Amino acid sequence: MSALLAATALVGGAVVTAAPAQAASRHCDDYLRSLGYFTPFQGLYCMRGESQVGDAWQECRNGLIKWGIQPAHADRACGLARWGF
Repeated sequence: MSALLAATALVGGAVVTAAPAQAASRHCDDYLRSLGYFTPFQGLYCMRGESQVGDAWQECRNGLIKWGIQPAHADRACGLARWGF
């Protein structure tokens, strides 16, 4: 069974597919590294930003800012984590 088929679900009568688990958080981490950020927990906060549950995006943003990442960069990075673009 392919990964795409395994990640397909029927939700509310519509077919929904999920992207590979770490694809979006990788965009976040790569973006921050391209700007010269190498904080100890940026990968963890990027992974948290992927979640669609609760305040995950805000937790991603606040965590990155806490580690010295500029707010505009944290916004963009967490957006990349959540949406992948």
